[in-house]
Amino acid sequence: MKFAIFLDFDGTITREDMNSWQFFRKKYQMEPGPHFEQYSREKTESGMEKIIKEWTSYDYSQLSKIITDEDIKNFVEDMSIYRDGISEFSELIKENNKIVYTAVISGGYPDVVKGFAKEMNWEVFTHQLEKNGDDGYEVVTAMHGATKRKIMEAELTKLSNEYGEKVIGIYVADEPLNEDGTQKLKGYELSDYGNDIIRIHMGGEDKDNGEATVHDFYDVINELEKLVSA
Repeated sequence: MKFAIFLDFDGTITREDMNSWQFFRKKYQMEPGPHFEQYSREKTESGMEKIIKEWTSYDYSQLSKIITDEDIKNFVEDMSIYRDGISEFSELIKENNKIVYTAVISGGYPDVVKGFAKEMNWEVFTHQLEKNGDDGYEVVTAMHGATKRKIMEAELTKLSNEYGEKVIGIYVADEPLNEDGTQKLKGYELSDYGNDIIRIHMGGEDKDNGEATVHDFYDVINELEKLVSA
């Protein structure tokens, strides 16, 4: 059996959720778009997708005018923003021949997510944007729960066909998902996700209810070693 790893970026690879967006908003003293607060209150998947597209289009259109390539490079190379153990995690997946694929799948700031994935030599899936007029961008495909699940399932199908055996997905994220692909707003556990995807949930408080919580990539390494050696 072989494995493919999918990782969220903000709040999973980085220490703080929404870190890549907030960093540049703070640096350039820019307030989030008018739809951002609606997103934090929205509970439905269709509502989330609509709002994600609106505020991401607005924020990226504004920030992309002022963020430089040097800004992106400096952010990606700043190891202090990443959770402990990320370098050791990267070495593990290079060395383990059962892990055949690694991808970042994230709604973080697209240029940062792509820059990080390129640095690590991993695949990447993030918001798909198209130019909309001279000064703006429009999100064509937004990264959210259901979209991420569809991407993971499609990639696992391709990999299983390529290797001629089942490839199991491992999704490491601070954003738990319900079985129908919608975002679960609370709860952290290591459990079978269904459709050959296993979840490892990053962050949150330890709970005395049998749910496993990981806090850094040393914890992720321990969980991966259990799964891959089983």
